[in-house]
Amino acid sequence: MRGLQYPFGTDFSLIVENGIIDVDTTFAVLTNEAQVLLYDLLKIITTASGTLWWAPTATEDAAQAQNDAIAAERIVALQSRLQNAIEQDARYTSVVVLITKSRTNMNITITCEAADRNLRLVLVTNDDNTLSVEEMTSDGAVL
Repeated sequence: MRGLQYPFGTDFSLIVENGIIDVDTTFAVLTNEAQVLLYDLLKIITTASGTLWWAPTATEDAAQAQNDAIAAERIVALQSRLQNAIEQDARYTSVVVLITKSRTNMNITITCEAADRNLRLVLVTNDDNTLSVEEMTSDGAVL
């Protein structure tokens, strides 16, 4: 038997077109390790808290918190919840979450390390309370 072909298992992949996040309904196996890590990071911060009964605090839906991030202390609390959710996945280390808000727009920047890669994910809010991907990179390479 050869070594692990997919060290992080298989999962449903995502499609990110023009920044909009959607599920890949072709159920294609995702083999690019950097994409797996970034898409899993996206899933962690776009899945409502409590959705996974076996890990109720392992996810946090940043889009649902957009209206909650009105005051500086609430933004800090949201940053903390997002960081805590990401850090529960042992693959991600050195996690830093930064949220900036300007009027009705909220930017979420996540930088972390995983599998000896430097990952960066930047999301922005849309008027309809959804999130769009503005940047998704691994070691500086755009994915």
